[in-house]
Amino acid sequence: MNRVFGVLTLEQEEVDAITNAAIVGEQGPQGPQGIQGIQGIQGIQGVQGPEGPEGPQGDPGQAFPVGSVFISVVATNPATLLGYGTWSAFGAGRVMVGLDSGDTDFDTVEETGGAKTVTLTAAQSGLPQHRHQMLRERSATTGAATTQIARTADTSSTVDTNVFTENIAAADAAQAHANVQPYIVAYFWKRTA
Repeated sequence: MNRVFGVLTLEQEEVDAITNAAIVGEQGPQGPQGIQGIQGIQGIQGVQGPEGPEGPQGDPGQAFPVGSVFISVVATNPATLLGYGTWSAFGAGRVMVGLDSGDTDFDTVEETGGAKTVTLTAAQSGLPQHRHQMLRERSATTGAATTQIARTADTSSTVDTNVFTENIAAADAAQAHANVQPYIVAYFWKRTA
């Protein structure tokens, strides 16, 4: 039997709390954490050993030992750029060629050769030394040469009574010509010390 003694006013949160407590019951204390399982079979990590001594420092001069050639498009001496060595300008006006022990032109280091211009010989040009003959006709009144007539052969003596022969000095067909290959200019420095 229920009896009403008065009116009780509750907020919705309080009603929910009473309802949940009646249905679920109170929450108990948290239990202890369980034992963690073993993850694979892994050995125990060993103790790290002591750090070893520092190794010797490398010599930066080993990158370009004495006798090396440094190629650059910057005019600064490599002693300034690299911080070591004595360097001198090398190969001014020359193109470098790799050593070829089978070719006498390129079988010795620092051997030089070649020329910027070349004059071909008669044999090289294919036109050996030769002469051209010029025949001039004389004036009947003054005897002076007038018209130039180029003749290669004429056996008629009657026609040539007023013609005299003038030989032009012998000459090769060869003339000097440029012998410069395509190139690009850079600074070459050789380490001397």
